[in-house]
Amino acid sequence: MSDPGSRLDNTAFEDLYRSDTTAAPKVPWDLGAPQPLVVALAEAGGYDGHVLMPFWQLQAVRAA
Repeated sequence: MSDPGSRLDNTAFEDLYRSDTTAAPKVPWDLGAPQPLVVALAEAGGYDGHVLMPFWQLQAVRAA
């Protein structure tokens, strides 16, 4: 668990969420790069527009 003393207050969170880089050098949820599984899904056609679909649903949609 993270240290409760290191939690962001609401103002800092909103600034970070809106990408205000003056608030902090890096937001906590920025992983630095696309994750390998997400890249593999994208390369396999796992995205339909702006929606990430589970592979088994994607197969069913394409078969219909």
